[in-house]
Amino acid sequence: RAKGEIEPDDLERLLVNIERWRWMPDELGTRYVWLNTPEFMMHVVKGDEIVHSEKTVVGERRYATPVFSASMDSMVFNPKWTVPPTIVREDLLPKLRKGGKWYDRTDNTAVLKQHRLKVYYRGRRVDPKKINWKKVNLRAISFVQPPGPKNYLGKVKFLYPNKHVVYMHDTIKREPFKEDVRAEGHHCPRVENPGTVAAVLLAEDKGWEKSKIDELLKNSKDHEVDLDDPIPVHTTYFTAVVDADGELQTFGDIYKLDGVVARALTEAKKASQASLEASARQLPWKKESNASLAVSSP
Repeated sequence: RAKGEIEPDDLERLLVNIERWRWMPDELGTRYVWLNTPEFMMHVVKGDEIVHSEKTVVGERRYATPVFSASMDSMVFNPKWTVPPTIVREDLLPKLRKGGKWYDRTDNTAVLKQHRLKVYYRGRRVDPKKINWKKVNLRAISFVQPPGPKNYLGKVKFLYPNKHVVYMHDTIKREPFKEDVRAEGHHCPRVENPGTVAAVLLAEDKGWEKSKIDELLKNSKDHEVDLDDPIPVHTTYFTAVVDADGELQTFGDIYKLDGVVARALTEAKKASQASLEASARQLPWKKESNASLAVSSP
């Protein structure tokens, strides 16, 4: 494709993504983190320049990574992991509720041991074998995995509070980063080299040397670092962007959302046209013109 040339098949995709730009905040920030889900990439942007990029793994279609903007106010080195409600409901609870008959001697709590999960009831550590999992109030229960080499959040998590309870983090599952299409698991985006991202952000925010980040990665446990100046995080779903060289880059529509937006735009156009026509029929000159026609007609 020649530079600047747009293929016919790209036109609708461009219109859909132009519409998505209308949904973005008016001000992105002088520096910000941009996670573009269909691209499977995250970028640290300063001014108009991308200063650092990393591969990401996003949620599979069933657990789609949402589109939103929020402000990153902290990051946690070697974090603990509190199991989110979706995983509790769909994965943990069915296993914990198995059995219950006098002849069933299966240890239903084995899944907790397997994943090194500790159980807390209203914030107090409890013995999971003493809980009636078929009747317990799950709102009062939390499952926590301590920091360590098997922690699912890996070495760093980046917190930007939002209604989706989504945050960017490391992962101990490295295989997906080798794939071109990197959508698996639940909603939170995972980043390939979180220590490098943390070093880039904290060098800008606090002037920290990379050696300090390396020390935190190696020796800290659930150590939270607050940012002096929160940084905007924009999680987007652009299937077409124009790069710094003016070239159109397109990405797969992994959640099948382009068609949804295209249909909405078509319906909005039809509604707008109908509204314009209805308004035109109410204009005074239109009525006078119709009256004149009626008088002059035989």
